[in-house]
Amino acid sequence: MKQWTKENAIAEIERLVGLISELKKQRRQSSDHIRWKANCLEMLEEVFGQESRYYFSFADIKWEKTGEIIVGGPGDEFGSWNPGEAVEREHQKAFVYSLDAAKGLLHGAHDRLMRLDITEVYEGKNTPPESSEIIKIIDLCDRQLRKTIRDKPEKEKQV
Repeated sequence: MKQWTKENAIAEIERLVGLISELKKQRRQSSDHIRWKANCLEMLEEVFGQESRYYFSFADIKWEKTGEIIVGGPGDEFGSWNPGEAVEREHQKAFVYSLDAAKGLLHGAHDRLMRLDITEVYEGKNTPPESSEIIKIIDLCDRQLRKTIRDKPEKEKQV
């Protein structure tokens, strides 16, 4: 796992936001879109944690139209002739809309990083990585200390 600094995280968010305008010109689920999405998820997980609203909200974005899609009829003559293409057109519109939502979410993450220190934004499932390491060290000391004490101490000072 990469050790992020506040400056690196802000620069990465700005880089990812900067790629959105190019992604809007591509088809949904293109290789560039999948790569960008994976990089966003990885960065959000490592910087903000798996329990953060930014990670959850980004992971929950639907990159296609959900629900029923009505195509054809007087307002959509092309959809009557080629319904598959009309459905894909609706999915592409939803994809562009989702990119705008992702952009807003990344801007929100950027704003939070600007206000707080990087150590204050992490919301992991258990604890931040540094806290987990401290707990491991305390447990190790506890186990080793028990091995070095052979007789039961009678006073706290002996411990």
